[in-house]
Amino acid sequence: MTVQGVYASRDMEESIENVWERLSLLIREAVSSLQATTSLECGEAPKATGNSDSNGSSAAHGRADRIASLRKRQEELLEGLLAGRISESTFLRLKDEVDHELERLDNVS
Repeated sequence: MTVQGVYASRDMEESIENVWERLSLLIREAVSSLQATTSLECGEAPKATGNSDSNGSSAAHGRADRIASLRKRQEELLEGLLAGRISESTFLRLKDEVDHELERLDNVS
């Protein structure tokens, strides 16, 4: 995407906001994944998640982290909408994406 000049139409603004929101989400997920990988490489034990065996515990921990990340994302989207940083259409589209991912994770269990 190339933006030239200082004027941006509403469509351009929404396009920029959409790209920003997607990049922000991708970066957060990448950093979270990297942090989890780094902590395991450094010899830190994964946090216990209940009565699962070691393989199930690790998978459940990753799934729980992903769900927590998506729920935080829902809150951030709402805050962005209320603060006027994102449009209602952008909010609804991104919220729908997050909701679908949460449903998918719920159906996996």
